[in-house]
Amino acid sequence: MSDNLNTLELDSFARSIPEMRLVRESSVAVRSWDARPDLRSPSKAAEFMKPFAARETTETLWLLPLCPGGRLTADGPIVVGRGSLDMVLAHPREIFRALLAANASQFVMVHNHPTCDLTPSQADRLTADRCVELGRLHQIQMLGSLIVAPDGEWTMVPFGESPLADMIERMKIESFLKDTPRELKELEDAA
Repeated sequence: MSDNLNTLELDSFARSIPEMRLVRESSVAVRSWDARPDLRSPSKAAEFMKPFAARETTETLWLLPLCPGGRLTADGPIVVGRGSLDMVLAHPREIFRALLAANASQFVMVHNHPTCDLTPSQADRLTADRCVELGRLHQIQMLGSLIVAPDGEWTMVPFGESPLADMIERMKIESFLKDTPRELKELEDAA
């Protein structure tokens, strides 16, 4: 009798567990190297990711690890994190761990907004900017960051550009000018 009771309790417990999915998933058939799409442009990367984003009900962050020729180095997009309806937490450490494991020389970061609002949050922008800088450090170039929704996409960081990198470069120049002799500053001001 106690065995039946334990089985019933276990069965009841199993039904109360929410649905679970594997983090690594792909609905893209693995193709030969030459048949893999070139995903270096925002439109091609967004088109490739729309089927993945369409089936998600929570915000999800993917990486597209690319070789120098712009083709995927993995079988499909790598899921770095899943969150709630309007946010996903992913530390740059996890992002670069996945990129290094995938042997990427460049990458595109993609996340969806199930709410259909394509406006990037401050956290979206900060994560993208940090990844640009870490990419420079690791020599893994971030080509861009996309937000994908059922009715469109948004290129958050234009492919090849970073607002944070530009700001850092300006700060370096300003710091250099503060430390230079007065004559050099006067020449700079006159120009």
